[in-house]
Amino acid sequence: MPTPTIKVHGARFVLTLDPQRRIIRDGSVLVEGQRITRVGKASELEDVPADRVIDASEMVVTPGFCNGHIHISYAHATRGIFPDDLGSDYLPNVFKLQAAMTDEEEYYTSLLAITELLKYGTTCLLDPGSTKHLDAAMKAYEESGCRIIVGR
Repeated sequence: MPTPTIKVHGARFVLTLDPQRRIIRDGSVLVEGQRITRVGKASELEDVPADRVIDASEMVVTPGFCNGHIHISYAHATRGIFPDDLGSDYLPNVFKLQAAMTDEEEYYTSLLAITELLKYGTTCLLDPGSTKHLDAAMKAYEESGCRIIVGR
């Protein structure tokens, strides 16, 4: 079976992390399977066939961002619950809330956080190991397609 290809075509800008740190105006990116195989001007990749072509004419294409420390299963779920002026009482309350979470709740709160992270370009994250129901979170991680490192 051939490797599926995706072409992100005609982006307003493509930001690269190559040695020259190029910013390509009217750029395209070709992805074969899990690998980016070509990056260049849209005109250079115009005739390159792909299984799926994404019109990126109103987009800026960036590399995936990495979040080096996020408590994935409860950080997003608790945002806005506790007042900003709670001070040092914040963490004990967060930990009480997390302790009460079921595995199903932790699964869904993990998916919620991953969805928000992906929306803004984060494709890799490190959870420092604060997950209560690790199997439930691991299921969410696997389904997301993100690269996730879990600490102890």
